[in-house]
Amino acid sequence: NQNDIKNADKTVKRITDKENPKVKEMIEYINEQKSNTKLSEAAEKYEKKDYQGALTILNLLINEKLGGYMPYYYRAMVYDAQGKYKEAATDYEKVKSKDPAIALVYYSLGVDYDSLKDFERAVQNYQKFLELSTEENDYTKYARERIKQSK
Repeated sequence: NQNDIKNADKTVKRITDKENPKVKEMIEYINEQKSNTKLSEAAEKYEKKDYQGALTILNLLINEKLGGYMPYYYRAMVYDAQGKYKEAATDYEKVKSKDPAIALVYYSLGVDYDSLKDFERAVQNYQKFLELSTEENDYTKYARERIKQSK
């Protein structure tokens, strides 16, 4: 209740009955709070172009299976910034497999596959992005233009 996640984590680790539903709930909450904090730290490092620092945090979250698909999403963004399009596409594909309704992931995949000269997959992802998009913006215009150019 005091939002002291560090001490809450220490306390929960001392509890022996990890199968108790209340304890499970506390552990889940603590892990969620820790992963949100770490994701914020990684995003800050990304914004400051400290890509290695961001990757260190994101890889830790991924290895500990914390944060759901978000660490993969942010890591893909870091890889994009580094020009590592194949690695970025791999992570965006993981995000897509966990939540196929995130339009921006399809756009990002389209751009990455474009960069990798895999135009067929790029177009497929641009089309799915347009299906899921609800507004007209620079991304939708670009996706339409790339689809048109591929024909």
